[in-house]
Amino acid sequence: MDIRRHKAALVFSSLAFLLAVVAPMTLQATSGMAKLRVIVRPVETDVFIDGEHMGDATYDGTLQVPNLSPGEHTVELRCYGYTPQSFKLNFEAGRSQYIETRLEPLAGTVAGPWGRIQIKGSSHAAVLLNGKTPEYMVGHVDETNNSFITQQELLVHPGTYQVAVVHKDKTIWAGPVTVEAGKRTVLHVPSGTTHVENWAGKQPANDLPRFHGGIFSDTIAVGPVTGTFSAGTPTIACGDSAQLTWNTSGAVHTELSSVGRVAASGTQQVTPTATTTYTLTATGPGGAATPTATVTVDNHIDASLTVSPAEVTYERVGNKVAQQGTATVTWSATDGHPLTVNVDPYGSVDATGNRQVTPEPSNMTNGPVDQTFTYTLHATNPCGGDVTRTATLHMTGAIRPGAATETFSEFTETSFVSIFFPTAWPMKDHSDGGLLKSQQEALMSTVKAFKDFQQQDPNARIVLESHADIRGGVSHNQELTDRRAARVKEFLVAQGIPASVIDVQAVGQESQLGKDEVKDLEAKNPHTPPKDRVKKADETWMAYNRRVDILVQPLGIHSTRTYPHDAPDSSILWAAHSPTWKVVQKNQ
Repeated sequence: MDIRRHKAALVFSSLAFLLAVVAPMTLQATSGMAKLRVIVRPVETDVFIDGEHMGDATYDGTLQVPNLSPGEHTVELRCYGYTPQSFKLNFEAGRSQYIETRLEPLAGTVAGPWGRIQIKGSSHAAVLLNGKTPEYMVGHVDETNNSFITQQELLVHPGTYQVAVVHKDKTIWAGPVTVEAGKRTVLHVPSGTTHVENWAGKQPANDLPRFHGGIFSDTIAVGPVTGTFSAGTPTIACGDSAQLTWNTSGAVHTELSSVGRVAASGTQQVTPTATTTYTLTATGPGGAATPTATVTVDNHIDASLTVSPAEVTYERVGNKVAQQGTATVTWSATDGHPLTVNVDPYGSVDATGNRQVTPEPSNMTNGPVDQTFTYTLHATNPCGGDVTRTATLHMTGAIRPGAATETFSEFTETSFVSIFFPTAWPMKDHSDGGLLKSQQEALMSTVKAFKDFQQQDPNARIVLESHADIRGGVSHNQELTDRRAARVKEFLVAQGIPASVIDVQAVGQESQLGKDEVKDLEAKNPHTPPKDRVKKADETWMAYNRRVDILVQPLGIHSTRTYPHDAPDSSILWAAHSPTWKVVQKNQ
């Protein structure tokens, strides 16, 4: 029977006097070792040093720990139902330290139903439930072993508990103990034998404080571990985050899957790349709770791929293409986050874009042309989203032998040359400027050849495709190429070509000639550039991209991109800076 409490009142006043005397002092200890004196309320408090159980405070709330090695030690004071306290103390050889404190009780009560564990033997050993560290301590054996007139009770919910009885660095006994509602399981240590008996004395109420101490009685009520766990946004888009929120009761150790140890209650932002079920594992003396929360990741990708027009015509007579249709492949793939997008046959591309295609038959033998070209978009995101789209372009027509080749022999590509413009011309306020004399003369050969061809084919048409170099914004270059195409069309109309047979495509800064393409064109150019241009490849590259190409249909003849280095106004065309209106006007 534990008689500490009725003695505690008798010694409390003398203890206070002793504390007043001892508090200012550092006591001498055995040479080479150190000592610790703990004075604590409540008197049932157990003392751990560096995780090992040293014992419980005696009837006067005092525990002496002799023979501590010098150095830093962690001292923990624990009593179930109270907020524990921890101290890091540096001990010196031959000297003592003391701790005087009071633990604060936890608020609230614990609800039943109740069963009881009664332990006999090793009265000053600590009792741990469902864990091996001090956090899982619920008391010491002497608080559980009386069941005569008064009761010293360890109450738990019905179930099986992993019980460990420890003292210092020794485990006196450890193993499972099963408890029934309204019964008491008696455990004998160190043998480990158990038997079940009826409840002795009055059965406890439904709601109890975690700890209650009387003169000759103790009641320790261990409640179950409970927990709630939820995801604030159960469904998220790929790349977005969700907030997990949890609350636990009775837990001393809490872990969140994919994160690690967390506070008993809190929040955590997560950004999963796939639908994930998170598990919160909360453990304590009363057992474990493992609630889950699922975050669903929507990895859907919106994607489209089209070809317009869906059908083109290809006509070839001998070695001359009489008609060759052009189409535009357009695609889009979006989910609000970065995507990896490929379009076959182009390879890796931006998430949205388009390409102009002018297909040719894979079989050039004489006969009908009937071929389908397939374009495939494949887009993925980091969350496993995967989408494929296809679109087709149908080509019809014919390849005929060259009996009629003589009809078109005089219309060669050399009759049609691309037209070049000075930097930034035509200007908004001088839209009629920029077509220099040399380029007007080049256009005259186009006018003559096209008028001759019109007499042979009344369906003949001209397509003007205007370009700009990479400088300037997208909208600026789009407007600039609009003005260039309009200026060339205006000149052709003035020379007697009907506006109705002239089509215009203002490309802006898209479809740039590459630097390697320009290098090849320069190598074939019959007009040798001046010496001061030879090493200025970037300026020459940009000059080539300030042009209007000419396509004659249905012949499918493209203008040659021969830069007029030998033209009298070539330096104005080639210069990287924009000439003034007076200079342009003089050379028109």
